[in-house]
Amino acid sequence: MPDILVFQEETVKQTAAITAIDFAHKLVLVYLGLEDIIAKGDGQPSRLAAYELIKRVVPGFSWRIVEVRNGKPVIQFQNYPTVNGRRPSLRRLVAHAMGVETLKFDPSGFDLSWEPLFKLGQPGIELGLILQRLCYTPPAIIVQAIAKWLDIALTGVESVVFSPTCPDWEVDPVSCRYTFKGLRDGVGLVASRVLAALPEFDKFCQKWGLNVRFIVAIGDFEATTESCAKLGITRSEFLTRLEHSQQAFQLAAMGIANLQTPFITKLDDNWPLIQGGAASSLNKNNFSGLLRWSPRKLIEIAEARLSLYQRWYGQVSDPVSLTLAQGTDYAAIGQLVSTNFANPLVLAGDQAAMAAFWQALQDTPLAVVYLRGEKY
Repeated sequence: MPDILVFQEETVKQTAAITAIDFAHKLVLVYLGLEDIIAKGDGQPSRLAAYELIKRVVPGFSWRIVEVRNGKPVIQFQNYPTVNGRRPSLRRLVAHAMGVETLKFDPSGFDLSWEPLFKLGQPGIELGLILQRLCYTPPAIIVQAIAKWLDIALTGVESVVFSPTCPDWEVDPVSCRYTFKGLRDGVGLVASRVLAALPEFDKFCQKWGLNVRFIVAIGDFEATTESCAKLGITRSEFLTRLEHSQQAFQLAAMGIANLQTPFITKLDDNWPLIQGGAASSLNKNNFSGLLRWSPRKLIEIAEARLSLYQRWYGQVSDPVSLTLAQGTDYAAIGQLVSTNFANPLVLAGDQAAMAAFWQALQDTPLAVVYLRGEKY
């Protein structure tokens, strides 16, 4: 750092000569005439000139005086920018405003949890803000997997956005939750959530030239003997209604490019083997793969699912076993997706509590994100 007198004589007269090193000096704003070292007593901030300079360069930056203590104003900032989730010093903001330092500010409404996406430039920022607004925040290693998905998709590699949906089970009009007392053939509760989100994802993919297929696959494996008997219909009728549901989805999503609506079990001829392998692999100590969640987490998931199980099965004596049994299907679908698609992203609309099971059979984290509002 130059001598103070030299700093005053040289850098103030020739602002073009100022460097980032100069801004490390605690009195740099005084020397630049942007801070009053002696209070004027008029109630104005001592760094008012600095605030005005920053305001001209940083969009939305503003301040207000909330109170005066011992003759000094207390300042509250609005839209103070952040860099990687942290506020830069006022001196660095001035350096940025003067062109001495270039700061890359976080996008408005930035949530540091999605930082791996924001690091991918404008497309990452846009996708990160979409996911931050529409979806629950997954664990850090899953966010990293989502960022990797986008990074690969931006290279032009054919990629997939995969959404599993449930049959169009009857829904209570008051609680808006499944009753499981009937099976309809339209766009179901989970499918409707996916349907509402897809246009924004499709628009994003088209804007950035991503080669993406949207696959919205319905859970035809739910056409069990038990379910058919409860509904009083044949398995053939159950599957026919699922076909009609998929046709209804296609019709409702006519504007979505590259959309497919298959049955889940039709995506891989080895579905029975995949499901069987998942059933033999999952247990209370091994249900979340690389997430390494504890058995206590499994109990919490079962508790979150209890209401659904009671509506589905009636009185439930062992919700943990039921959760593991259903988790087998999620693990199997996760294996199917990662095996059959080169660069998949799972966009799910069902209960986020089941997210861990997608990772159960994965060697590397699978990119999975859950839409908000999953109660069903």
